Amino acid sequence: MKITLKKKKLNTGKHSLFIEYYKGTIIDKNGKSKHNREFEYLKN
Repeated sequence: MKITLKKKKLNTGKHSLFIEYYKGTIIDKNGKSKHNREFEYLKN
C-alpha cells in the first residue's frame, strides 16, 4: 500500500488537501487492469 498526501487547487483560489491510498491494481471481468485507490479528504 502506498499513501500520498496531495493538494488540489479549487476554483475559489483555495487549496484542498487529501490522502490517496493506492492499494495496487485489480483485473476486472473483461481482463482490464484498474487502479485500486481510495481518497480521504481532510477537513479544517
